[in-house]
Amino acid sequence: MGIQGFALIFLGLYLIVMLGIGIYGRKHAESFSDFIDTGKKATLIMLLGTALGNHIGGGFVIGGSEYGAQHGIGGVWFGMANGIAYLFFALIAKKIRLMNAATISDALVNRYGGKRPGIVFALLNTIGYTGIIASQIFIGGNILSALGMDPTLGVIVTTLIVIAYASFSGLWGAMMTDIVQVIACSIGLGIALIYLLTTYGTVPFAQLEPSNFNFMPFNAMEFLMIIVPTSLFGFLSQVTYQRTAAAENDKIAVSHHWISGLILLPLAFVPVIIGMYGKAFMPDVQPAQALIMVMLNSIPPVIGAMLIVSIFAALMSTSDGLILGVIAHILHDIYKHVPGANTSDQNLRKGATILTISVGVGALLIALMADGIVSTLILAYSVVVCGSVVALLGGLIWEGATEAGAFWSMIIGGGTFLLARFGILPIPYPNLTALIPSVIIFIVVSLITSPKEDIESEY
Repeated sequence: MGIQGFALIFLGLYLIVMLGIGIYGRKHAESFSDFIDTGKKATLIMLLGTALGNHIGGGFVIGGSEYGAQHGIGGVWFGMANGIAYLFFALIAKKIRLMNAATISDALVNRYGGKRPGIVFALLNTIGYTGIIASQIFIGGNILSALGMDPTLGVIVTTLIVIAYASFSGLWGAMMTDIVQVIACSIGLGIALIYLLTTYGTVPFAQLEPSNFNFMPFNAMEFLMIIVPTSLFGFLSQVTYQRTAAAENDKIAVSHHWISGLILLPLAFVPVIIGMYGKAFMPDVQPAQALIMVMLNSIPPVIGAMLIVSIFAALMSTSDGLILGVIAHILHDIYKHVPGANTSDQNLRKGATILTISVGVGALLIALMADGIVSTLILAYSVVVCGSVVALLGGLIWEGATEAGAFWSMIIGGGTFLLARFGILPIPYPNLTALIPSVIIFIVVSLITSPKEDIESEY
């Protein structure tokens, strides 16, 4: 039996097991609150599993190998930025935890006293998360395409699987499946790399251009446009925030970020090196399929099939966690504050199902238009970072920051990036330059409005 056959068999069995875990997890999500934060019972192992699972198998692995095929060893910077993001968040995790808020929007409302920053953040993060989910669906489509499925059909099938899984168990189920997938994917990556090194050594790399061994293949602005949005997004990830709120104590809430970041830093080299092998073996390979093609053609079928399946399953539960973040934003941060809203558990669960389908369809449309994994991820990160990072960090470090300053910095920062991204506002490097007017507006408006006047003016 060829690797495609092994992969399809393993994929079917794996998805059945994962769906079984998801269904079992329903008993840990008796209320809507439990659905989004596990009832604050998450252990260190659960949090490490989901923190690493949010990257391993999705953008970190396939995106890392894509960058390895495109840029050589210097492609490692995207993966390392994911690790840096967790280290950054560890610095504020305890302070965030002490705010006792279910979402980042709650934390913004608690800090500033007004609702507007929380609502704007919820909307911006919904846009960003839909883009990240699209990147996961794009990866799934590439995997199924490599296994012989029509590329468009592969993207559609991935979307349907993601929607089906996300409808089940809530955050507990996502955490438990992440643990399984992190273990399977990490072992598979390690075995694959060891096999490639012991079988082929570094001889295939002689086929690569010398630039592939440049640890810094980017100019300064290109480098910053990779590092800044990706690492700063760690402060603004609702999934990261939900994990922090779900931890059973403060020590675990902080330590799992440090451990996850320190694991991801060296691990970032593995998919990049495999991507370089893919480019050396197959010079014309599509970068996004470099790792998949190596698994299909250059290592034993059973190992390759298991790794491909674990990556596919990991992107499924990663997407599940992201969809949970969107549900928390729309239903908890926005809908529950609408006068006359029906906030019964039954109605909120129904709304969660509708949102799951809507986000899945939106992500599918983006995935069908996507031209790369990392570029799609950085775009999604940038929407949220340019719109929100100044308001969140500024509020944590500056007591004089006001609700009006936060609100207008988010409108100006996010709006500037989106206008530039769609060619309406011609500014260079919008991922970075959109932060400048956001900072200026934040400071100026905060200085001319007092917190008391600011809050009273909203009502």
